Amino acid sequence: MLITTINGDQYTIDINFDICNDYCSFNNFISEYLSNIDLTIKEKLNDNYIKYIYKGEIINLDNYSWFIKTISLLQPYILDNTLRSDFTEEYNNIESIIIIFQNLPKIYFNDNSIAILVNGDIITDCDLLDNNIKKYKNIYSTYEAFAAIDDDDNIITWGNPHYGGKIKVEYNSFKAKKIYSTGWSFAAINESGDVITWGGNIHGGNSDDVQHLLKNIKKICATQNAFAAIDKDGNVITWGSPINGGDSSNVQHELKNIKEIYSTGWAFAAINKNGNVITWGKPEYGGNSSNVQHQLNNIKNIYSTHFAFAAIDNSESSNVITWGSSINGGNSSHVKHLLKDIKKIYSTHWAFAAINESGNVITWGNHDNRGNIADKNIKVQLNNIKDIYSSERAFAAIDNDGNIITWGYRHYGDELNSNMKNQLKYIKKMYSIRNGFAAVDYNGKIIIWGDITNWENNFSIIQRYNDNLN
Repeated sequence: MLITTINGDQYTIDINFDICNDYCSFNNFISEYLSNIDLTIKEKLNDNYIKYIYKGEIINLDNYSWFIKTISLLQPYILDNTLRSDFTEEYNNIESIIIIFQNLPKIYFNDNSIAILVNGDIITDCDLLDNNIKKYKNIYSTYEAFAAIDDDDNIITWGNPHYGGKIKVEYNSFKAKKIYSTGWSFAAINESGDVITWGGNIHGGNSDDVQHLLKNIKKICATQNAFAAIDKDGNVITWGSPINGGDSSNVQHELKNIKEIYSTGWAFAAINKNGNVITWGKPEYGGNSSNVQHQLNNIKNIYSTHFAFAAIDNSESSNVITWGSSINGGNSSHVKHLLKDIKKIYSTHWAFAAINESGNVITWGNHDNRGNIADKNIKVQLNNIKDIYSSERAFAAIDNDGNIITWGYRHYGDELNSNMKNQLKYIKKMYSIRNGFAAVDYNGKIIIWGDITNWENNFSIIQRYNDNLN
């Protein structure tokens, strides 16, 4: 197999059919032949889609969705475990085909707009971006603004200035490694661990009071109005709205040797090197863990809704411990007997959904159309689940056969009509947005659904991207 790079963005695979004597054993051909791909290249191609299948002419991929699913490096298997007869007839007399993989788009949303990043170009409603001059690596967002890092590690911002859409002139020379955000402000970190902030002052955009401490920073976490940073020694520095975790003075003596920090919209939870948990912020929304503190040791991971936390411990049964707002996920007592051998937990603003080792889903939290399952018909379908995505008020699960099951508030992504289900038959990647979902199919096309009634401008941005696929 020959793999080459084209312009740094596209990958070509030349599949030689001479080694496959029996076309009906094409499944074996795929599994054996593709398994020889260097692992790092295979992982790289996970973020790509098939742009062309080429042999003398470009084939219309709309008519070859079955083949796209077959040949994809994410799912290298054959529909019905056989090679389709029409493929055999079409390609019976050729020796090889060329498949060109193109980078998948990355999709970013805030409350007002959308930004699409593909091959270093940004497609959005901002006139300040010149894709002919600059290429971009990543995009971040607050509620009403975006920030991007270009290939030279410079920061460019657009959107509402009060939400971080305008960066200070003195930061123009700052070389950013990563950007973090609250709802109203941004914080950027460089390779040396220095931090700059901008946006809404009382929402984390002003870090003057702790600027002298923001050195050698490794990572930053955010609630909706405050930041918490971990330095190289495991110390924690906080700033922003005190009620949202910007003031950690009450637990500062405990914030030593910290490995990770997690957040709800209102509070922080930190894990130290011993697996113990320290919390602060708004007490009723996760900042007070005293009722379960005796269980919060040897913790492996923490997840959150907007108002509650859920932790998984390192025990053999991977127990789940919850605290915060009871009705919004902080009370899991009624499903505690089911919360064993949990692999991962997902959340809307108001509810949790956990996948266990068998691929079954357990939900808890707010029943009011916000993600906790009341419909028994949905529960029956939630087995053999591979992954889950969430909007603010709905979940979308993908099973191992590629089917999508949704539940929660219908305007936020639960409702799928037959036409939408057909479009979502061959999905390569999904994204969660506040009021719905976005998916990229095997042709690289973007599909969105949910509460999108006032999205005229965003539809035009998506259409610009989809039109450029041809």
